[in-house]
Amino acid sequence: MLFPRFLQFLFISVSLISAFKFIQISSVSKNIQPIGNNNNNNNNNVIRPSTQSSALKLALSTSIQKRLLWLPNIILNLFKFTKRSLSGQVLRDGIAKFYDESSQIWLDVWGEHMHHGYYEPKNPTSDHKQAQIEMIDRAVDWAYGKDLATANPTSTVDVGCGVGGSSRHIVKRFNMKEGRGLSLSPFQIKKANEFTNAAGLSDRVQYLVDDALNMPFSNGKFDLSKFLK
Repeated sequence: MLFPRFLQFLFISVSLISAFKFIQISSVSKNIQPIGNNNNNNNNNVIRPSTQSSALKLALSTSIQKRLLWLPNIILNLFKFTKRSLSGQVLRDGIAKFYDESSQIWLDVWGEHMHHGYYEPKNPTSDHKQAQIEMIDRAVDWAYGKDLATANPTSTVDVGCGVGGSSRHIVKRFNMKEGRGLSLSPFQIKKANEFTNAAGLSDRVQYLVDDALNMPFSNGKFDLSKFLK
């Protein structure tokens, strides 16, 4: 695999560089010759070249050893980042951050229904909120098709629910017993639950911060699932 090979390359490169630096230090220390002893000089504070060389060698060797000690942490962090990338966590975090930072703009522009509306070509409405509700209803009608007249769903899940406008409308339209909504954005879920409490639907409709690709529900739990952008 590419990643393990990259780690091998990184480890070998750092090891070779460290060894090369150590050889350089050893070579420098050998080439520096101490000056002759001067018995008439009793100043013990004078640092001779041999002492300087040893101190330099020790300091640089310690520096290299410290750098080598960083290597396991570097590899571990790379592994963690790659693992999160392969699991999709980096992507999920990015999506959540985007909607956390931008959803207030969508609320200001679109309101609680965070999607486009349906406008009848021959007689388009000027009420944009009603056009958004019309979009939800037409999508549901199309999904049921000829079975719409006898449809009696009692539960729904809103995948990528935004602030929950669509799912609240669907629950009220069919007088459902249960509604759930999922979003990666904590901001959206907070707002969704606030709107739901204000609408008096919190006993039937709840919203969760969760992943649509790994939903915490059993198969067949809901009669109607909705995803609308």
